[in-house]
Amino acid sequence: MKQETIQLYGAIEKFDSAEDGSLMVSGIASTEAVDSDGEIVTADAMRKAIPSYLQTGTVREMHQPIAAGNPISAHVDDDGRTHFTAHIVDKGTISKIQAKVLKGFSIGGKAIQKVGNKITEILLKDISVVDLPNNPESVFTLIKFEKPAEKKD
Repeated sequence: MKQETIQLYGAIEKFDSAEDGSLMVSGIASTEAVDSDGEIVTADAMRKAIPSYLQTGTVREMHQPIAAGNPISAHVDDDGRTHFTAHIVDKGTISKIQAKVLKGFSIGGKAIQKVGNKITEILLKDISVVDLPNNPESVFTLIKFEKPAEKKD
Protein backbone atom coordinates (compact mmCIF):
# COMPACT_ATOMS: atom_id res chain seq x y z
CA MET A 1 0.00 0.00 0.00
CA LYS A 2 1.58 3.26 -1.12
CA GLN A 3 1.35 6.14 1.35
CA GLU A 4 1.33 9.73 0.11
CA THR A 5 1.71 12.73 2.36
CA ILE A 6 0.33 16.19 1.73
CA GLN A 7 1.82 18.80 4.05
CA LEU A 8 -0.03 21.90 5.17
CA TYR A 9 -0.68 22.75 8.80
CA GLY A 10 -3.07 24.84 10.91
CA ALA A 11 -1.61 26.90 13.72
CA ILE A 12 -2.80 26.37 17.29
CA GLU A 13 -4.43 29.69 18.14
CA LYS A 14 -4.95 29.24 21.87
CA PHE A 15 -4.76 26.79 24.72
CA ASP A 16 -6.25 26.93 28.21
CA SER A 17 -5.10 24.83 31.16
CA ALA A 18 -7.67 23.03 33.28
CA GLU A 19 -7.31 22.33 37.01
CA ASP A 20 -6.38 18.71 36.26
CA GLY A 21 -3.47 19.85 34.05
CA SER A 22 -5.15 19.00 30.75
CA LEU A 23 -5.42 21.53 27.91
CA MET A 24 -8.20 22.73 25.62
CA VAL A 25 -6.48 23.57 22.32
CA SER A 26 -8.13 25.49 19.46
CA GLY A 27 -7.09 26.57 15.98
CA ILE A 28 -7.45 26.03 12.25
CA ALA A 29 -7.05 22.42 11.13
CA SER A 30 -7.63 22.91 7.38
CA THR A 31 -8.35 25.39 4.58
CA GLU A 32 -8.75 25.08 0.83
CA ALA A 33 -5.10 26.03 0.30
CA VAL A 34 -3.21 24.18 -2.43
CA ASP A 35 -0.86 21.66 -0.84
CA SER A 36 2.68 20.71 -1.82
CA ASP A 37 1.32 18.07 -4.23
CA GLY A 38 -0.89 20.66 -5.92
CA GLU A 39 -4.03 19.22 -4.32
CA ILE A 40 -6.87 20.86 -2.37
CA VAL A 41 -9.08 19.34 0.33
CA THR A 42 -12.39 21.09 -0.25
CA ALA A 43 -14.37 22.72 2.53
CA ASP A 44 -17.36 20.57 1.54
CA ALA A 45 -15.25 17.42 1.95
CA MET A 46 -14.36 18.55 5.47
CA ARG A 47 -17.99 19.49 6.25
CA LYS A 48 -19.10 15.97 5.27
CA ALA A 49 -16.28 14.27 7.20
CA ILE A 50 -16.59 16.15 10.51
CA PRO A 51 -19.74 14.47 11.98
CA SER A 52 -18.26 10.98 11.68
CA TYR A 53 -14.84 12.18 12.84
CA LEU A 54 -16.29 13.76 15.99
CA GLN A 55 -17.89 10.41 16.89
CA THR A 56 -14.96 8.08 16.19
CA GLY A 57 -11.88 10.16 15.32
CA THR A 58 -8.73 10.47 17.36
CA VAL A 59 -6.42 13.26 18.48
CA ARG A 60 -2.83 12.13 18.21
CA GLU A 61 0.66 13.58 18.49
CA MET A 62 2.51 13.73 15.16
CA HIS A 63 0.19 11.05 13.64
CA GLN A 64 1.87 8.48 15.88
CA PRO A 65 0.04 5.92 18.06
CA ILE A 66 -0.01 8.40 20.95
CA ALA A 67 -3.55 9.00 22.21
CA ALA A 68 -3.04 12.68 23.02
CA GLY A 69 -6.66 13.59 23.68
CA ASN A 70 -10.20 13.83 22.32
CA PRO A 71 -11.90 15.95 19.69
CA ILE A 72 -14.34 18.43 21.23
CA SER A 73 -15.69 20.43 18.30
CA ALA A 74 -15.07 21.21 14.65
CA HIS A 75 -16.82 23.30 12.02
CA VAL A 76 -16.09 24.83 8.64
CA ASP A 77 -16.72 28.58 8.34
CA ASP A 78 -17.96 30.50 5.28
CA ASP A 79 -14.34 31.10 4.19
CA GLY A 80 -13.64 27.33 4.07
CA ARG A 81 -11.50 27.20 7.21
CA THR A 82 -11.97 24.21 9.50
CA HIS A 83 -11.92 25.36 13.13
CA PHE A 84 -11.02 22.65 15.63
CA THR A 85 -10.90 22.27 19.41
CA ALA A 86 -9.36 19.31 21.24
CA HIS A 87 -9.02 18.28 24.88
CA ILE A 88 -5.37 17.21 25.33
CA VAL A 89 -4.65 14.89 28.27
CA ASP A 90 -1.28 13.27 27.46
CA LYS A 91 1.30 14.88 29.75
CA GLY A 92 4.14 14.71 27.21
CA THR A 93 1.97 16.30 24.51
CA ILE A 94 0.84 19.02 26.95
CA SER A 95 4.46 19.88 27.78
CA LYS A 96 5.35 20.17 24.10
CA ILE A 97 2.36 22.43 23.37
CA GLN A 98 3.17 24.68 26.32
CA ALA A 99 6.83 24.87 25.22
CA LYS A 100 5.67 25.71 21.67
CA VAL A 101 7.33 22.61 20.25
CA LEU A 102 3.98 21.41 18.90
CA LYS A 103 2.47 24.44 17.15
CA GLY A 104 -0.27 23.29 14.83
CA PHE A 105 -2.88 20.80 13.73
CA SER A 106 -2.59 18.21 10.98
CA ILE A 107 -5.37 16.12 9.45
CA GLY A 108 -4.90 12.46 8.62
CA GLY A 109 -7.20 10.22 6.67
CA LYS A 110 -8.06 8.64 3.37
CA ALA A 111 -8.96 10.50 0.18
CA ILE A 112 -12.13 8.80 -1.05
CA GLN A 113 -12.84 10.86 -4.17
CA LYS A 114 -11.01 13.40 -6.31
CA VAL A 115 -12.07 15.67 -9.15
CA GLY A 116 -8.96 16.98 -10.88
CA ASN A 117 -6.69 18.20 -8.09
CA LYS A 118 -9.52 18.59 -5.56
CA ILE A 119 -10.19 16.01 -2.87
CA THR A 120 -13.97 16.15 -2.69
CA GLU A 121 -14.52 13.34 -0.20
CA ILE A 122 -12.30 12.30 2.68
CA LEU A 123 -12.47 9.81 5.53
CA LEU A 124 -11.00 11.87 8.37
CA LYS A 125 -9.34 9.55 10.89
CA ASP A 126 -7.25 11.81 13.09
CA ILE A 127 -6.28 15.37 13.76
CA SER A 128 -2.84 15.54 15.27
CA VAL A 129 -0.90 18.23 17.08
CA VAL A 130 2.33 18.73 15.14
CA ASP A 131 5.60 20.63 15.24
CA LEU A 132 5.89 22.20 11.81
CA PRO A 133 3.16 24.69 10.90
CA ASN A 134 4.78 26.36 7.88
CA ASN A 135 1.76 28.01 6.22
CA PRO A 136 0.13 30.82 8.20
CA GLU A 137 -3.19 30.34 6.37
CA SER A 138 -3.76 26.68 7.11
CA VAL A 139 -0.80 24.51 7.36
CA PHE A 140 -1.94 20.89 7.80
CA THR A 141 -0.82 17.40 6.83
CA LEU A 142 -3.11 14.96 5.12
CA ILE A 143 -1.86 11.40 4.98
CA LYS A 144 -3.57 9.56 2.17
CA PHE A 145 -3.37 5.81 2.62
CA GLU A 146 -4.75 4.91 -0.81
CA LYS A 147 -5.19 6.77 -4.09
CA PRO A 148 -8.86 7.54 -4.82
CA ALA A 149 -10.49 6.92 -8.17
CA GLU A 150 -10.30 10.10 -10.25
CA LYS A 151 -13.35 11.58 -11.95
CA LYS A 152 -13.19 13.67 -15.08
CA ASP A 153 -14.37 17.29 -14.82
